Amino acid sequence: TMERLQAGKAFTLRDLYSQLQAVMNMGSMSKMLSMIPGMGGNANAMMSDEASIKRVKGFLVMMDSLTSAEMDAVKPIYEGSRIMRISRGSGHHPYAVIELIEEHKRMQKMLQRMGKTGLLSKAGDLTNMVRNPQQVINKLKASVDHDTLARMGGAENFFNMLKEMEQNEEMQALSKKLNKK
Repeated sequence: TMERLQAGKAFTLRDLYSQLQAVMNMGSMSKMLSMIPGMGGNANAMMSDEASIKRVKGFLVMMDSLTSAEMDAVKPIYEGSRIMRISRGSGHHPYAVIELIEEHKRMQKMLQRMGKTGLLSKAGDLTNMVRNPQQVINKLKASVDHDTLARMGGAENFFNMLKEMEQNEEMQALSKKLNKK
């Protein structure tokens, strides 16, 4: 998936599906959150494992109700009848389907912005972060929405978390799994 995004391809629902499957295969959500610097103590307060696993599994089940064309569409079209079909097919409320669609749009928009600023390129690796941290911080400010940055403690804190995550062996293993998809 990351190779496709680095090549300028759109983030499809199939990409989201493979990313969510990789996350589910990593195990405990609170364990994963605890690997993110600054999140460890707050992991349980943010979301219980049970709730986060249920949400991710729900998204996967809803995406199982999509056609191949819908999974691979660059700009998915969802009108009321499709939402109802997906809702019935997955056994989830239509609002949950809308939540999935909105989550995909949010991630797609953020990844597109990150791609435009070069954060998804090979130049976005740790050596570039160390060499020119202010440039990476400026790119984060340009690509990640303000609310997300605020929740992460600002662009500088988000940058520091990325640096620490890149050095964490467990996060490196997750990154390798995600990049294989």
